[in-house]
Amino acid sequence: MKTARISSTLIALFFFMIGVQAQSILETTVFEAPKKLVCPTSEWVNIRARPSTSAPKAKNKWGYEMGADNHTLLAVEEENQGWYRIGKDQWISKSVAKPVQPKPITDKMMNRFFGWSAGYDDWGEWTVSPAGKMGYYLYMSGNSLRLGKMVGNVLVFKYCLSIDNVYISEKPEEAKKFNIEVNSYDGELRCTFTVGMNYTREMKHAQLTDRFINLQLFNDKVLERLFKDKIEKNETDYLYITSDLLSGEYENYELG
Repeated sequence: MKTARISSTLIALFFFMIGVQAQSILETTVFEAPKKLVCPTSEWVNIRARPSTSAPKAKNKWGYEMGADNHTLLAVEEENQGWYRIGKDQWISKSVAKPVQPKPITDKMMNRFFGWSAGYDDWGEWTVSPAGKMGYYLYMSGNSLRLGKMVGNVLVFKYCLSIDNVYISEKPEEAKKFNIEVNSYDGELRCTFTVGMNYTREMKHAQLTDRFINLQLFNDKVLERLFKDKIEKNETDYLYITSDLLSGEYENYELG
């Protein structure tokens, strides 16, 4: 009887281990809700190392002085009288930032381009798309691709990859081509996409219509391949998107 009980335990442990190994890392990744979001009210505001206008400007991990524009949402970690703390030794004055009240994000806001433009050399654009079957979203802007989830009415993007290039083949024989190369340069992961026409869609890009990679076709296997290393190393790079950045002035912008 004792041998039988041991065998049953080993069998149960074996199937438990199989289950753990088969479980996708995407299934166990947690996305935290921000306590409060604020948005700068000016085109550019300073971020201080202490809650004082006489304090030096905060510096990022590369040693550059920090600031924020009015197209950026900042997560508040602490409030101190007239200041918000948005990170370690990072403070923004309440006089130049306002709280954000997120509204529901609708399906019509997906798979479109949004942006702002204050001149040819001063602009930004982005697109958001649901991807996979686990409730994930992808955000693409310039040379970055981010993985996130919806938390309340906020899209919380937690992991970021750099994009080297997106190549689109118009050859009929390569319509089903889908290739991803992920390489590391100076410790930074960078990816290149080469896709056929079946993995693209026409999208309005400022005042033009062009063909872009269809992020909605990225399945869970592709998401895990792209972001597995970032998740395992807990290399986070947060970005927050609300309906305010997917509508209004950002919806109908002219580039340049």
